Amino acid sequence: MYSNKDLFEALNEEQQLVCKDLKREFEADGIHLQGQAKQRAAALQEALMATETAFMQHTSSDDNASFRIGPFANAKRGGEIKQWLGNYVHQEPQETTTHEVYATCSSNKRIVNPLLAACEEEHIREQTWRGAFAQPAKNKQVIGELIKTRQALSAALDYPSFAHKALANSLIGSPEAAWNFLEKTSISLRGKAQKEIELLTDLKRMIQKNNASSNSLANTESANVILQPWDVPFLMQVAKQQSQSTDAAREVSKYFPMHVCIDALGDLSHSLFGITLVPSPLSPHEQWLAAPASTSTSPFSSSDPSILLNSFSSTGALKLLVLGPQEEALGTVYLDCFHRNNKFTGAAHFTVQCGCSHVKQQPSSSSSSSSSSSLNRHQLPVVALLFSFASGEEQGSTACLGMHDFITLMHEWGHALHSLLSRTTYQHLSGTRGALDFVEVPSHLFEHFARQPDLLARWGRHVHTNARLPNALAEEAIASTNSFSSIEAQTQLLYSMADQFIFGPRIGAVDHLAPLDVYNHAMHGVALLQEKYTDLPLARLPISSNNHSQQQLLPNMWPLSNTHFVTYGGGYYSYLLAKKYSSMIWNRPFAQTPLSRDGGAVPWKGMLQYGMAKDIKGLVNDLAGADDTSEHHVS
Repeated sequence: MYSNKDLFEALNEEQQLVCKDLKREFEADGIHLQGQAKQRAAALQEALMATETAFMQHTSSDDNASFRIGPFANAKRGGEIKQWLGNYVHQEPQETTTHEVYATCSSNKRIVNPLLAACEEEHIREQTWRGAFAQPAKNKQVIGELIKTRQALSAALDYPSFAHKALANSLIGSPEAAWNFLEKTSISLRGKAQKEIELLTDLKRMIQKNNASSNSLANTESANVILQPWDVPFLMQVAKQQSQSTDAAREVSKYFPMHVCIDALGDLSHSLFGITLVPSPLSPHEQWLAAPASTSTSPFSSSDPSILLNSFSSTGALKLLVLGPQEEALGTVYLDCFHRNNKFTGAAHFTVQCGCSHVKQQPSSSSSSSSSSSLNRHQLPVVALLFSFASGEEQGSTACLGMHDFITLMHEWGHALHSLLSRTTYQHLSGTRGALDFVEVPSHLFEHFARQPDLLARWGRHVHTNARLPNALAEEAIASTNSFSSIEAQTQLLYSMADQFIFGPRIGAVDHLAPLDVYNHAMHGVALLQEKYTDLPLARLPISSNNHSQQQLLPNMWPLSNTHFVTYGGGYYSYLLAKKYSSMIWNRPFAQTPLSRDGGAVPWKGMLQYGMAKDIKGLVNDLAGADDTSEHHVS
């Protein structure tokens, strides 16, 4: 069909896109190859799937590796941290002979990140950072195998690199355009990030000076202060606390218990699109969680929405029926919000069933005829949103979402709406089934709603008193969240460049290297990229080799537990590109009136309803007012 010009041109735009996409996907699996070449491609595909699966399994099952930290200089503070860690990791009894305080830490980022932000002792932060960087240890071998296998498969399919294969149908167009975009982004971030790094360095110098004993070396040591990767989270937290009268982020979280967050999603969806969210009971075959031990009957099966929302606060599980402006069914959303052992880590949107049009055969009304008539129907989408939020049990009270978690909720809700609101003929082009850098645009657009003080004050209700969130507190929390945004953006830039490096042509041929050597070669290359394109501090660890003193460079990232290297291989830049375009779209219909129905119609009718059934570059350029997707960078 694709090669028959007359037949192909007789198809409509959506049919042509399906044809092109299927042809590309079939060829990406080697359907056009012959004989041994086809067998080799199939074998590499199988090996790649096994490698990707191993990486994901290790991140979920082995991301709680324990390691020892200490001794703490401040024994009292060390005891407090040890007690807190005891909520997550088994702790050994206190030393009785030396009275030194040691603790056992987990490599799980839900534990590591708050510890790095709260611990005053630098050597403890360093031990924590190094321990987390090295886990899951099995993934060193797996990343090496992943790079080798993806490179071999791409060569077998006649692609210059895996990144070329991954971006064949992307918004940005090619790895060359992606790298050009990232380099321009680096230039745009450099000045602001440098100022933020200098602020943190000065803060570390001041802290060291205040803590130093009054000896002759104190001034010299404080003058030659070196900012380390494990310092950044702690110093950012200190800087935020110094600039605020209250801990705004902690206070704001009290205004967003789980049921309030669902109300916020409902209010936003109804204001923009006329959509109604209806909590619905789970049928027995839908229930994936056991009912709480305190209840005699399952709260998941209740027909009372208030009971379902109340149970949601304790279980994190909820089913929502989504109704359109005319109360027509648009689809179903399942939420699974709380962290559990061996559950998928992080946040994600999963399509359970795609929306699409289909033809259902119905018997003719004439009893004397055996013919059939056709009725066009739309298969409704079903999606699942998964998170790793802390439960009420972990928080020691009713589960509430902080600013970061609330923004994450809005991000994934943007993905869900893309699936729910698309109306395509073919499920192959439905919702988020398409180019990664395009599907991230709606989700990043919805993050903007979580960053508006007026909207936070409109939605926030105190968990105990039901009082409204004060505007001033909302503004302070957003200012805190947005502080050090250039460092955060450079961190995303580093991951994006690392992804392009290890899965693109710049890493060079690695077929002759062992997997562990490939991993080490990749991390060294990424460290050099960090040094060249960012202001982020590198970890420089001394190593001995042939009686020569050398340094091992480690990039400021978590390579062994970042699942996006598997799911977004070659496409990590999508986050930065989506930030740019979502900001451009936001500034057109939403900046002045964020909850306008007319504003909501712009992304719905201009992007979401089409799924992937239109030219994605044209859709984004029209909405953002842009001319060339490859030439814009993050401002």
